[in-house]
Amino acid sequence: MLYPELLSKLFSLSKGRGISLGLERMQALVQLLNISQVPVVHIAGTNGKGSVSTKIASALMCAGYKTGLYTSPHISSFCERFQIDGKTISKERICTYAERILSCKEFEPTFFEVATLIMFLWAMDEKVDFLVLETGLGGRLDATNICSPVLTCITSIDYDHQTILGTTLEEIAYEKAGIIKPYCPVVIGQSVPRSIVEPIANKCHAPLVVSEEKFHTFEEENQAIARTCLKLLQLIIAIPEAAIEHGLKTVPPCRYQRLNVEGVEVVLDVAHNLHGVRALFQRVKQDFSAKPVVIFGCSQDKDVEAMSQIVERYADSIFVTEAKTPRAATKESLKSYFKNGQFLNTIQEPLHLARKRCVPLLIFGSFYIMADIREALGLKFDRDPKEVGELWTISGAGLSSGST
Repeated sequence: MLYPELLSKLFSLSKGRGISLGLERMQALVQLLNISQVPVVHIAGTNGKGSVSTKIASALMCAGYKTGLYTSPHISSFCERFQIDGKTISKERICTYAERILSCKEFEPTFFEVATLIMFLWAMDEKVDFLVLETGLGGRLDATNICSPVLTCITSIDYDHQTILGTTLEEIAYEKAGIIKPYCPVVIGQSVPRSIVEPIANKCHAPLVVSEEKFHTFEEENQAIARTCLKLLQLIIAIPEAAIEHGLKTVPPCRYQRLNVEGVEVVLDVAHNLHGVRALFQRVKQDFSAKPVVIFGCSQDKDVEAMSQIVERYADSIFVTEAKTPRAATKESLKSYFKNGQFLNTIQEPLHLARKRCVPLLIFGSFYIMADIREALGLKFDRDPKEVGELWTISGAGLSSGST
């Protein structure tokens, strides 16, 4: 199987099946593929889980451990999701693993299940010391939740994917807390409701540690949670303080990524829910004296009305764009939430406006707008010929049934 063929197959899986929650199929495939588990640090949460995962993996790698990292979604290439010691998987290897998985005709895995199994196979073959594993959606019934963790972490709880995870913070917290395992320590961020998580941890005899370090920004919160996790890991393995400090400084792409483009200060960020957007604009206000020109695009299931109130209050001008994914909110629907919103035609228009007014250009929202944006800004990176990603639609029965 060649890489373009794999992308087409993955797109077909995503479009055809959406998500199908449950663990039975994953458990059967792991057995069928003879996958032996490696030690895992398992991370869930509404916001921050990708950044915290990256920081922990970076620190472990700096400490000399062979470290795998699995994150999602990707920005421009499916291969980005899979890393060992900071290097992404090759297209040839990813195709080999995908062929093995898809040849198991007894089962029809979802897009995310195929991706997770690819990471498990690669981590096993490479004999990694640790695999830092970010959940895809929720936790309890997420495909990653068949792992064998030495530590679990829930970074934050807020409203996102309510149609799937639940309409209250308590329901969402319950789903995220599903990653807690017997006798395995769990770290939680300060926004995680203890009233929900603590009884689950107690039932599992899992030591519960709250990250209580003070913070002012999202990045400081992510650093605080990652530091708490690494301090716990220090109880079982050697991690020099210098490795921890190195890891805490590591930031994934498009997380408050600052660039200078044609003399304009540009910020790229994948904040795409109310909690994330509120934190993003707090940091922008802290770092810049002037209101930014904004480019924004997100998925259909987001609370655009609530986010738009923050954007309108703190933006100089607003341009809306549409991601290349079936989940994307259309430019027309987004524009209806902004009194003076404009359609984004070329990147030059907001760049010129930001330069003229001596203000920053803030580009944020869905992961899936970032590939086009980075290309328009002239940045060099590997990009897939076909866009693939998760479609958060349920196939079969609902969440509470634990269906497969």
